[in-house]
Amino acid sequence: PESTGCVVRGIVDPDKKRARELADEVSSLRSGASVTSKGGNKYRSHVVGAGSGSGSTAVDDVRSFQSLDRALSSVGEDIDVVYIGTPPGSHRPLVERALDCGKHVLLEKPLACTAEDADAIVAAADRAKERFGSVLAMNIGMRYNAALKEMRRLILDYDEFGLGTKEGNPGFVGKLHLHFRQWPREWQTQPWCASRSQGGPCREVGTHFFSALIELASAGNFSGSSPMRPLVAQIKATVSFPTDDDPED
Repeated sequence: PESTGCVVRGIVDPDKKRARELADEVSSLRSGASVTSKGGNKYRSHVVGAGSGSGSTAVDDVRSFQSLDRALSSVGEDIDVVYIGTPPGSHRPLVERALDCGKHVLLEKPLACTAEDADAIVAAADRAKERFGSVLAMNIGMRYNAALKEMRRLILDYDEFGLGTKEGNPGFVGKLHLHFRQWPREWQTQPWCASRSQGGPCREVGTHFFSALIELASAGNFSGSSPMRPLVAQIKATVSFPTDDDPED
């Protein structure tokens, strides 16, 4: 089914104060408030305007919870989709719980931090789709990146240069260098972002880069395009990043 909008029914965070603050801000946005940068930093925002910080308790205000189980038991009947934007090491139990309740899930990348958890999530998604028709979707914006889409177009049009990507032609050998200008970015300077247990640089940078390679080389749909034959038969990737003596960096 298609939807033209959504309504937030609840915010979940183990930190009670943080959950309530975010729920209040979302409620304020519904009342006409706006979001602006804080102190000139585009990665730090706050809500200003109508209703912000009002602490109102209207019936349609967004509720806050400290666990997904509590949210599902309290407002589960009003929820169609669960968005999970937690550190990747926590994804598996949250995704499995939401899918087992018949909810659609929008999950932040990466899928998981281990192959075992990733396989379990995929299996849970397959079961939920068969049982409820539920869908698990990954939130990875690189798929819709305008520059990436243009690169794909140029590769498809490569035959115009006489080097050939059409049937019967050998294609081409190319080298693609992807550079992430800064990691962690200012708003990502949190301890969990840097830890190896949560994916380290590959969590943020690698997922985007590997997604780009898949989109450029695959035979699948790209942002609504028609299926096509593979553009690349083999990919070799090397990811490098600075480190120090700390095993968790």
